[in-house]
Amino acid sequence: MLSERAILDAIRAGHVFIDVEGTKDRIVEFEAKTTSSTAWMGDSIDAPAGQQVYFTVNMIALQGAYPKIIRDGRSTRGLTMSAMANDIGFG
Repeated sequence: MLSERAILDAIRAGHVFIDVEGTKDRIVEFEAKTTSSTAWMGDSIDAPAGQQVYFTVNMIALQGAYPKIIRDGRSTRGLTMSAMANDIGFG
């Protein structure tokens, strides 16, 4: 079980997913990696031009949902998971 401090630290860092409907089966985990750094949900990651960024997304019980990636300050809104798989390397 997480401590109160650990939970509050995660919220402050933006590393949380809050299910506003209160179900217990939904999960979102997100990670981005370059050759030199790793970022989790709520973090920023810097990558030099031309360097690949690899994403790992684990979404459970979230039918119809998709992650929102912001690249260079612009949202990827409107992308489907299949488009994201083709455009940014989701497998």
